[in-house]
Amino acid sequence: MEHKKNLLIVDDVTLNCEIVSEYFSSKYNIFTAQDGLSALSIVKREKLDLVITDIFMPKMDGFTLIKEIRERETVFHLPIIAITEQGEKFEIEAIRKGADDFINKPFNLELLDYRMDILLHENKGTNNYFQKLLFSFSYIKIPFAIVKLNKTEKGEYLKYQYINDAF
Repeated sequence: MEHKKNLLIVDDVTLNCEIVSEYFSSKYNIFTAQDGLSALSIVKREKLDLVITDIFMPKMDGFTLIKEIRERETVFHLPIIAITEQGEKFEIEAIRKGADDFINKPFNLELLDYRMDILLHENKGTNNYFQKLLFSFSYIKIPFAIVKLNKTEKGEYLKYQYINDAF
């Protein structure tokens, strides 16, 4: 029997959390938060596999939540999808803060599911930075990849997104 992954949904609109939770409840263990501060508390205590966060919320917005997650050594690898009804002008800011993907509200739940599967597949078995580092340099030839330098207060790290099946 396959183990369910843990999904955190962060949105200040309770109905949005309920709709997304209902759709994904058979596939994921669901955690919800109404703001970034509550979400950060969950991130600290639970082993999560994916975060979906709204951008504009009280107490702590999604931009700050994303930035906080990316600066934490134990969870910086956590896949994050940012969502908002404010339009694509906020997409670049979410990506700059460290979101892996961005979706505008209202969105199709099947599209969200597809994007979640892609992010989880990319990170499957390589959620540890040191595993990625050792794995990447254990071959003479490095496959075609998108390599992104990520900076945090604790230093810099490279993020690899392989775009072929060279390994």
